[in-house]
Amino acid sequence: MAGKKTAPAFRFVHFGTDKVAEHHFCNNRVRTTLYVRGWLTPIIFLFKGVILEEFAKLANRYFAVIVMLQMWKETSNTGGLPTTLPALSIIVIFASVLKLMQDIDRSRADHQLNTAKCERLVAGKFVATTWTDIKVGDFIKVHNREMVPADIVIFAAHEPDPENPVGACHVETKSLDG
Repeated sequence: MAGKKTAPAFRFVHFGTDKVAEHHFCNNRVRTTLYVRGWLTPIIFLFKGVILEEFAKLANRYFAVIVMLQMWKETSNTGGLPTTLPALSIIVIFASVLKLMQDIDRSRADHQLNTAKCERLVAGKFVATTWTDIKVGDFIKVHNREMVPADIVIFAAHEPDPENPVGACHVETKSLDG
């Protein structure tokens, strides 16, 4: 079996060391927006949000063809006047404005989530930071009913009665389930 690679026998996981940076993991920033990207927003929205997405709908393409045919005097019964253009324009503009408003709301929710406070273990003490500062291998402290916008491994949980430990931790995944 000459061309087959074998997996290493052990996998090393590093916590809180400089070796984590060697792996070049992505950051912890959440971005669910489709169009909002700073100064490029109008260009991206016009091309992707209006032209590609709105005219990907069969009904909008059909009425765009009708508008073009109405503008062609030889095939038009309106004398070259595109009478369906106002209706098509209103529908496309209304749908595009709704998409942009939803995307702005997603951008605000992303910002709120990315700047949410959490506690990260640094030099033996828990220090307040934001979720975007969390890196792979960091130990974080999660309080009761606190939302966690990251993949984490739970190492320990607070027991309500230390004399009679239950060893249970309830994790709600509704934000992941959709």
